Amino acid sequence: MTGMDRKSSEVLWSEFVDPPDSARPRAWWHWMDGNVHLEGIRADLRWLHSVGVRGVQAFDGALANPLVVEEAVIPGSEQWREAIAIAVATARDLGLDFTVATSAGWSASGAPWVEKADAMRKLVWSQTVVEGGELTQLNKLPNVAGPYQDIPTWGVEPREGSGDVKDLVALAIPFHGTHDALEPALVRSSSPM
Repeated sequence: MTGMDRKSSEVLWSEFVDPPDSARPRAWWHWMDGNVHLEGIRADLRWLHSVGVRGVQAFDGALANPLVVEEAVIPGSEQWREAIAIAVATARDLGLDFTVATSAGWSASGAPWVEKADAMRKLVWSQTVVEGGELTQLNKLPNVAGPYQDIPTWGVEPREGSGDVKDLVALAIPFHGTHDALEPALVRSSSPM
């Protein structure tokens, strides 16, 4: 091994063991169901810094978590603005990057100020096989509040959806009793598989 190779190897190892701040991880920092406490903010950020995290994205979300603080801090409220200001100041003092998600909610479409018509939607579908020339009752759409089709929200008792259902498209696909064979997928790679 030449001197340059040895030095490069030593630098590489050194930066792997103790990476520069620009290469250290950033973390999503969930503020769940209003469970926000000012001293908890400071403690969280100090701990994240102590374990090598170098930035956070504050993210307001809800999953029906129990309230563990005296009063829930609602996104956009005065208490929330104060909490964000303390988080920003603490992050700055620790040298952490600090960002905030665009809006409360899991897909930037939640919060009290979002009108129902503009809120996040779940796309569902039903399928009915029909015989030509006959009247047929189409299968109903799944109507369960949850992440996918008729699967209820995790950790929450199944409940009926809002009833705010609109048709997007109706498809009719002719079927002649047989399916065409599927062509196998072609996968290419620049390295051996």
